[in-house]
Amino acid sequence: MNRDIPFYQYLTDSQKDILDRSTQQISYQKGQMVHRHGEACVGIIFVRKGRLSFFALSEEGREITILRAKTGQTCVLS
Repeated sequence: MNRDIPFYQYLTDSQKDILDRSTQQISYQKGQMVHRHGEACVGIIFVRKGRLSFFALSEEGREITILRAKTGQTCVLS
């Protein structure tokens, strides 16, 4: 699973082992919330299929897109 991550080939064997042991594969339904502000960091996200949009809402309810990630891309939520 992790071999698809673009930077995986550049990791040391020790780093690969750590990543392999700490990786979870999670599927989300369209429109499902992946992370909310104030929640614990989910770490690195590697999009295997589909796309994710990360956005923030203002106090007035306006939405601003912060980042989009599609198949084969990674992003960090912290």
